[in-house]
Amino acid sequence: MNDLDKLREEIDEADEAVCAALKKRFTVVKKIGEYKKENGIRVLDKNRESAVFEHIARLFDEKDEKNAAKEIYDAIVSASKNLQK
Repeated sequence: MNDLDKLREEIDEADEAVCAALKKRFTVVKKIGEYKKENGIRVLDKNRESAVFEHIARLFDEKDEKNAAKEIYDAIVSASKNLQK
């Protein structure tokens, strides 16, 4: 196995960890959706979205990584809102 293959293997492992984390997140998101529906709470919560984005930004040091994470979390938050509906 060459260096590139080893690096790609590391990416595959990281992707598996990301997918496991997404599965966990989506399970919780669905529970939140059920709670909101039962309690007449709207799905959209701009304050919570802002807090999520701020929290994620603090996890990265480099600006380009913060920007990439923001792009990814835009999609994650959008998908999460759809799962709550």
